[in-house]
Amino acid sequence: MTPDDRFLLVTGFSALPDTFLTEMALFDTGTSSRVPLNVSLAEPIWGDSDCARTSLDFSPHGLDFIARADGAYQLAITNHLPTETIEFFEVVPENGSWALVWRGCVTAPVNSLFNDVALTRAGNFYATEMYKADLPFDSLLAAGASAASTGSVWHWQRDDGYAELAGTAGSFPNGIALSDDEKVIES
Repeated sequence: MTPDDRFLLVTGFSALPDTFLTEMALFDTGTSSRVPLNVSLAEPIWGDSDCARTSLDFSPHGLDFIARADGAYQLAITNHLPTETIEFFEVVPENGSWALVWRGCVTAPVNSLFNDVALTRAGNFYATEMYKADLPFDSLLAAGASAASTGSVWHWQRDDGYAELAGTAGSFPNGIALSDDEKVIES
């Protein structure tokens, strides 16, 4: 929900096993209608300095939205194209609505497919790795039917990079949430 309690930030999702470009939008809760969302590129001030973007092509999936400790509004999305990344946007007011300003990204660990993300107020995050990218689709279906472990939760910090959290392996880790005090993760 945007800070004015008027709009929901929403993402599209491409289907499995093929991924394709989709978009982000606003949903106006007063009119129950979809509203276009302006997105622009700017200086990358959040994320990893090695992660860059030259286009506005995305395949967004899970998202989280917070008021950062520095007062900025930050949106993070798991993104599947052109590479697997967590993308960061500053959410800014624009003509009675809201817009996204791209502020950086973090490339996922090799072979990881992220499903959802939970931000900290410092701009770090936790993400669920649903499964490995090299898992053939029929093996993926079999893993789902047998509830086999396919992924885990990853934690990223700007200074330390990624760490896989011990004890979080599971069958298709999906959504993730972080408690207000940032001490409890639910997946």
